Amino acid sequence: MKVIDEAIQNAVIDALDPERLELIILPTEKCNFRCTYCYEDFAIGRMSRSTVGAVRELVRKRLDSGLRHLSVSWFGGEPLLAWEIIQKLSSSFASDCKQAECSFSSGMTTNGYLLTLDRVEELASYNSANFQITLDGDEAEHDRTRRRADGGKSFARIWALLVAMHRSKTTFSVQLRIHVAREKVDSLRTLAHRISRELSPDHRFSIHFHQVSDLGKPLVGLTQLDSKEYKSLVEELSAVAGKKSESETQLAASGYVCYASKPNSLVIRADGRIAKCTVAFSDDRNDVGRLLADGTLTFKSDRLQQWFSGLETLVPATLSCPWSQMSHSASSVNEAQITPSSARPTISLSVLESA
Repeated sequence: MKVIDEAIQNAVIDALDPERLELIILPTEKCNFRCTYCYEDFAIGRMSRSTVGAVRELVRKRLDSGLRHLSVSWFGGEPLLAWEIIQKLSSSFASDCKQAECSFSSGMTTNGYLLTLDRVEELASYNSANFQITLDGDEAEHDRTRRRADGGKSFARIWALLVAMHRSKTTFSVQLRIHVAREKVDSLRTLAHRISRELSPDHRFSIHFHQVSDLGKPLVGLTQLDSKEYKSLVEELSAVAGKKSESETQLAASGYVCYASKPNSLVIRADGRIAKCTVAFSDDRNDVGRLLADGTLTFKSDRLQQWFSGLETLVPATLSCPWSQMSHSASSVNEAQITPSSARPTISLSVLESA
């Protein structure tokens, strides 16, 4: 019987904690970009007023039932296309959590084009100025693959915002997600030097490297590096940029548990449906429930339970990406043990209940 490492152990304990709630909220599923490798279809528009109210009521019900830690991640589409919804709910969450003595933090995955220093400062007042912004290389390469919906360029405006943030005294964090492909290597080296010149030193910026991959839309003109080349490039670029960095390979090695594996983590789509994964939107198994107008949740329990198999088997690959494993049946699974307890986790929908 194998004992799992401390990092996974702590992540599993947090995933089963009913006093914690992680919400990934899509205020809109429309986007102002058309990145060449994007897997989303942008079919669903802005969140309705009634659904916004339901999200607020969900959080209030959970606070009434003893919630102590609320984490919100804004996603899309491009979430800043629905800035007013983010403002309204962020203000409500911050106020309600303060009254209930519940910790609140928030972050946003954004392409950065509609972000402004004023918006950064407002979000900072809600403890919400944490951003992931993607760059695809230097200006020419970025504008080739991360195009605006109208065909226009995007890099110059995003970079100007990053420089303005660097010069400001606002408290924030920006994780620059840098997409890596064989065809981008020279461009990425140019970008790393620019980061070093114009965004350093500044501990508020970090880097996350990620190889482009097929998430439902075949890659055109982009290929992956082999693992040895990738590791060497990430080390080189990190040193040049002078930034704290990590890659998906490092995350996997550190015992990463995906949000989709966690019973206390939910994705709230713009139309009020509940999902577990922000990649598998076209997969019916990812449609696990619905948020009702009064803030209560209904679930399709047979679908929902599939996402928690990693917590029953404690297989690291399943914990780190349950969707990639759901279609595969392992020929042999090693039982694991969470120390010091000998009991395997019991997955219960009560962790998710809103009342």
